[in-house]
Amino acid sequence: MSALFFILLTLVLVVVQTVIMPSYPIFMQSFDLLIINVIFLCLVSTHYSTLFAIVVIGIVMDSLSGAPFC
Repeated sequence: MSALFFILLTLVLVVVQTVIMPSYPIFMQSFDLLIINVIFLCLVSTHYSTLFAIVVIGIVMDSLSGAPFC
């Protein structure tokens, strides 16, 4: 149940951050939403699963954001 919650929360936060937030000018300088997700994961998971999840989240964000990697 916890893993399913984490996956759904991650997908919702990725969609909100990459699709919805850039559409409104008030969110141009906003806080990164996935930091909250990563902190939650660090508190409830082991080191190896946290590292794997952070890498996967980074790959998903890079592929969905469309921003250049710098």
